[in-house]
Amino acid sequence: MSALPLVPPVTICVLCYGDYPQLARRILESLLRHTPATAMRLRIGLNAVSRETIELVDSMAPRLPVEFIVHSETNLYKLPMMRRLFHDRPIGTPWTIWFDDDSYVVRGDWLSMLACESQLQPGVGMWGKPLYTWGGEDCRQFIREAEWFNGLEPLDDNLPGRCRLNFIAGGFWAIRTTYIHQLGWPDRRLIHFGDDYMLGEAMRQIGARLGQASSGIAINQCSRRAPSQTPRCEVLH
Repeated sequence: MSALPLVPPVTICVLCYGDYPQLARRILESLLRHTPATAMRLRIGLNAVSRETIELVDSMAPRLPVEFIVHSETNLYKLPMMRRLFHDRPIGTPWTIWFDDDSYVVRGDWLSMLACESQLQPGVGMWGKPLYTWGGEDCRQFIREAEWFNGLEPLDDNLPGRCRLNFIAGGFWAIRTTYIHQLGWPDRRLIHFGDDYMLGEAMRQIGARLGQASSGIAINQCSRRAPSQTPRCEVLH
């Protein structure tokens, strides 16, 4: 794939959940304050949000370059909502950026810094905060059965049965939009957890590089809020 450095405008997708209007306000106001309107096209997913959150989003939307809002009265969970934000309408920018509502922007140079890193390393296909974890045999099975599996066995770890998963933290990341379509992301089997691990592995399967760039972003600045019975995915439990 030819090098496609990150150049604004970018499509930014924000996921809001539940009765947490303070988090919705924080991420949306941070984008309004720190990102030129001409540099972004905004999509907002509302998963079982409160009336206060709806009123907040409605009041702020005229001041933001909103492409569309997906509002579900019931909780679709993260990945089904992500699929709607990515695929209900074609994304018209070369790069797509994801924010959970517990991440937000803290500096006005965040997008220019991301673009600078991308210019310096045009071979990187996904940016954010790199992490790693380990999976067991169920993860190996999930990977091997994926539509995006390209024949690369999961990375071995020192302990029998474990594999290493390199990934970008799920609360904020930027990806070439072409990879969303190439991978059919998000994987339809995923419901709420594990998307960041598996996206990292899916990128490895197609030879795409992950890069570190999250300057000016506060990531995962709230304790986990998923319901106690949140399903993980249709295969892993």
